[in-house]
Amino acid sequence: QESMREQLSWDDVGRQMAIMLQNGHFTRPPSPRMSPRFLDHYLKLLDPGKVFFTRQDVDRFQSDYGSALGNMLLKEESMKAANAIYGVYRSRVQVRVTEAKRLLSENRFDFSTDATVPVSRKEAAWPANETEAMELWRRQVAEAVLTETLRREFADEPAASSTKEAV
Repeated sequence: QESMREQLSWDDVGRQMAIMLQNGHFTRPPSPRMSPRFLDHYLKLLDPGKVFFTRQDVDRFQSDYGSALGNMLLKEESMKAANAIYGVYRSRVQVRVTEAKRLLSENRFDFSTDATVPVSRKEAAWPANETEAMELWRRQVAEAVLTETLRREFADEPAASSTKEAV
């Protein structure tokens, strides 16, 4: 559990962030209209590929913090929201890493299907739920394995042809 001293330092960070936003980017204190933008920015910062948070998470964060985040920054209470959101993120990362290790150890990838993986999920919707998010993750792991396998094959190919030419 975090000590009171550590919590105070995080609150100082939140206060400094509010001051920075006020002085650097905005001419007035954060308003309720700006709070959803703060939240959206934080979520995209943590999960730009949209594979850790789900639509359910985002809806809950918007309900809990969407209109209040600006005031929370000014009242030095922003770390409550940041820690709650980061806690979900951290938990999901641990689950995804465990799943990636399992998939890699089983090594049962089927590349004969028509499954696709978008190059970027920046503009994609958040997965509806955890089941959908895990399926996206599995596809990304499979795509990474396929990419690495092909990279190694192509890296070995020039070496094989130069050996044939030297003989």
